[in-house]
Amino acid sequence: MYNLIRTTPSANSVKENRIAQQTFNLQNVNRRFFYLCLLLTFMLFAFNNVKAQTLNWNGTTAATNSSAISNLTVGNFTQGNVNGTVTMISTTSVSSGYSGATGTSNFGNAARTGVFNGAASGSAYFEVILTPGTGYLVTVSNLTFGRRSTSTGPQRYVVKTSKDNYVDSLAADTIANNSAWVLESPFSGGTSFSKSGGVTSAASTALTLRIYGYNGTGSAGANSANWRIDDINLTVSVASAEVAPAAPTSGGNISICSGSTVPNVTATAPSGAEVDWYSASTGGTLLASNTTSYATGQTSGTATYYAQSRNNPGSLTSATRTAVTLT
Repeated sequence: MYNLIRTTPSANSVKENRIAQQTFNLQNVNRRFFYLCLLLTFMLFAFNNVKAQTLNWNGTTAATNSSAISNLTVGNFTQGNVNGTVTMISTTSVSSGYSGATGTSNFGNAARTGVFNGAASGSAYFEVILTPGTGYLVTVSNLTFGRRSTSTGPQRYVVKTSKDNYVDSLAADTIANNSAWVLESPFSGGTSFSKSGGVTSAASTALTLRIYGYNGTGSAGANSANWRIDDINLTVSVASAEVAPAAPTSGGNISICSGSTVPNVTATAPSGAEVDWYSASTGGTLLASNTTSYATGQTSGTATYYAQSRNNPGSLTSATRTAVTLT
């Protein structure tokens, strides 16, 4: 015969169980939070790396050798302010001596001697035009290229863009007279502008990047290339230029007497946006779309309606909604 013995847990054991359960729950919360942070970090890393892409020119063609980038039109590399006439692409003095040198064709230009001159028929340059799609902007955050100069060629280069009509020098360095091929990374040194995020075009506006060569000495002959570049790499990113609109301006709260005609509630969105009406300050039900005047159908009592701005074209909405009350 067996006797069933029933024991009553002590206060201490109950307390210990509760503490253990709380500790277990806290550990689960911490574990979930850790995995959530890990997932968000991975998503952010992946997002940033998808946006930043490299455009390459290996000197065999004026067009980029890289794959197309969404919402960006990439122009050909061209030469400007040529001292005479020079075929840009040639196999003369092939690139060598630095890591990644392709050693085939390269881009050449006939540069005039003398100090920097940004006017027509002034300092020679190479340029490329990057055109973002409508509603987008492009950022250039890094540049590398191989270069060499002859005894009469440029002894200094400077990088400028159309963003400020080629006024600011984004990066610059010297070029040794009659130099061998050297790989330049101007934006990663002390003259780097990429520390502040690079240079960004205006929305839907082309950005032209130029590499000028100048300070050559001697007598540079016309129609003869004395400056060459190769293996150009541009780091670019393309982003939407859309900015969230401000909240609508209320048309005013309304109070009317019973039996009177019930007016619509109204609100005005900022330029370029439209008004949507909701039943709550956040979430809620969409009551009406794309209208500054909403017929509530209300017959009595007091109710509040919420107007939110939404870009048109676009999809971003205002961070807050504007309350309009009808009594």
